[in-house]
Amino acid sequence: MIISSPSNPAIKMIHRLREKSRARRQEELFVMEDWKEVQMATRNGWELTHLFMREGTLTPVDWDPNVAPIHYVKDELFSTLVYRSGTVDVCAIARTRAHSLEELSKPLAPSCYLVLDQVEKPGNVGAILRTADAAGLTGVLIVDPVSDLYNPNVIRSSVGTIFSVPIALCNLDQALGWLSGIPLLITQLEGGKAPWDLDLRGPLAIILGTEATGVRQPWRDRAAQFVKIPMFGQNDSLNVSNTAAILAYEHVRQRNG
Repeated sequence: MIISSPSNPAIKMIHRLREKSRARRQEELFVMEDWKEVQMATRNGWELTHLFMREGTLTPVDWDPNVAPIHYVKDELFSTLVYRSGTVDVCAIARTRAHSLEELSKPLAPSCYLVLDQVEKPGNVGAILRTADAAGLTGVLIVDPVSDLYNPNVIRSSVGTIFSVPIALCNLDQALGWLSGIPLLITQLEGGKAPWDLDLRGPLAIILGTEATGVRQPWRDRAAQFVKIPMFGQNDSLNVSNTAAILAYEHVRQRNG
């Protein structure tokens, strides 16, 4: 059977979960698209509840048909379900996770966490998760989150690494308590040292704040080191995801040096 009606309950569910964070929270479900994301999710033990495929699409040769029920969707209707309608032929619904601090491993030498202090933009959150995966970091703490972790823009910009990186969602007091005894590296525009002039081998937590106001004062009060990315042009700052990538790879350079 091929789904052809936009009033089909499953089609309505996809739109609801894609567009409304409240629905994602209440139903504890979210939407992903493209085979890369779907396969990264299953490879890392995430539970899929539904798989939707454009009519005529074939599953990869190594796909396990027992992972989730497959629903085929008429071509034009399927294009309304995904953002990249011209290149994507599959989307899926999966269960969310709690992402508690208790699920994370405490940082040990030479481990490193990225800590996102109220970072707002979903695209930045996803890009930072991608960096954490690429650099082999221990995980990411998202403190007092402003964006829904399961926002489609987070999923898409993470390129599936949301499924591979250990993540905790928590408030400021919880994060400060959990990181007690771990050196904190604070990013700031004035008074910090260049990253290559600091010891970033770990254990270490790199605290990244909003581009408008930076890191909150309680983090600064606990800081072991302050870092500033040197700027050689006319601009005075970098996008937070660029900053995260530079500091993560300086940690990797020093860790492996």
